[in-house]
Amino acid sequence: MTDADARLGRPIRKYSHGSWGDREWCDMLISEMASFPRAPHDDLTDSATQALSHLRRIGLAVHEAEIKRDELEQMMFKPEPKPLYGAI
Repeated sequence: MTDADARLGRPIRKYSHGSWGDREWCDMLISEMASFPRAPHDDLTDSATQALSHLRRIGLAVHEAEIKRDELEQMMFKPEPKPLYGAI
């Protein structure tokens, strides 16, 4: 597996759950990704996977299951509140 294959793995699964952009661009991107890494060009694949990875890192492209998991973790590991004025 090459670095390019690894970069493609996670974002392509996100893309498969919905489509972004206009239909012509989506079809062109899907066609290029379907023939990756043997396609003569991989510019769209590289730019799309890097963009999606960045959006995931900054929290703008998260899956609903990830949001629910994070909310559950926050509830489970909520710290005990500290008294405002110390113990009496």
